[in-house]
Amino acid sequence: MKIIHFVLISLLLPLAGASAQQQDPASELLSAARQGQVSRVQELLGEGADPAAANAMGRTALMTAAFFGNVQIVRTLLAVGADPNAADKNGNTPLMEAAAFGHLESVQALVARGGNLNAQNAAGRTALMEAAAAGHEAVVRYLIARRADVALLDQNNNNALGEALGSDRPALVELLKKAGAEPPPEPGKS
Repeated sequence: MKIIHFVLISLLLPLAGASAQQQDPASELLSAARQGQVSRVQELLGEGADPAAANAMGRTALMTAAFFGNVQIVRTLLAVGADPNAADKNGNTPLMEAAAFGHLESVQALVARGGNLNAQNAAGRTALMEAAAAGHEAVVRYLIARRADVALLDQNNNNALGEALGSDRPALVELLKKAGAEPPPEPGKS
């Protein structure tokens, strides 16, 4: 009896592993985007993978590529109709992801395809706020040049200038002030 169990398990384990490795096209697309596999992304799209498909958190392959700064994949997905303004369950967009991590080329590609400069996530944060908080001067400069709203406030009554002031980034403070940004209201005042 033990031999039969051993033989059955030996035969079934490879099949279980194969089915576990075979993902649905949407999951494969997100995985390939995360890993920077340009040719695999192109292959999956050619096989009909939906560029708008999202995981349970609402994250798309475009968001994943923007997060990791895979600009070739960002451009590929945009070229086949991926929505530059798709938001996950927290309201984060691909532009916010790229800006937060300083991926200027991805930011530029997303804006060129209609990425909303002033979209706010569930916490009221914008791409400009994220870039300023992380000190990505080139991204901040680009977003300002494209007319990102420097006055928008998040749910904590903070703005991009407040982020730059709070993280002691004098170059960004000057850049934002030149663009017309004013310090956010003090707590308790509106």
